[in-house]
Amino acid sequence: GRADLRHRDRLIIAAMLLITGLFLFLDARPLPILLWDESRNIVNALEMNRNGFSLVTTYRGEPDLWNTKPPLLIWLMVGSVRLFGESDWALRLPSMIATLGTLAMVMVFVRRTTGSIWTAALATALFAGSPGLFGEHGARTADYDALLVFFSTAYLLLLFGALHHRR
Repeated sequence: GRADLRHRDRLIIAAMLLITGLFLFLDARPLPILLWDESRNIVNALEMNRNGFSLVTTYRGEPDLWNTKPPLLIWLMVGSVRLFGESDWALRLPSMIATLGTLAMVMVFVRRTTGSIWTAALATALFAGSPGLFGEHGARTADYDALLVFFSTAYLLLLFGALHHRR
């Protein structure tokens, strides 16, 4: 009874994440590297990869004072490049993984809140199919936005859980 429902829910969650992951990671139209934000982040990551790991991002060998955001994304990009080599896909992988994590959090949250796995699957499908997710600063670019959405969503879901926790 109950164990079968949990097993079914886990299978549906895994299937939805697999489908959205394929939708996210495999696209027939590879995007060119976008100017300004994405290209600057890529230059920072490639310089850090070639010059050695650092706490400070660089641009043209000097500390990058134009991009003053915390370097977590750049560090993740460097790790991805060291694992998979220098490619557009490897540089964009941390953002895509952050987006997949956000989709997983939304799916689990909706499942726990509504009690319906089908509502959770629908919410995930609608979120994965939204045009805003795949814009210029979206899920498949080497920008900070996907990582920001991941951490903001995690924080808000934790806050929701803390406020609505039964005592």
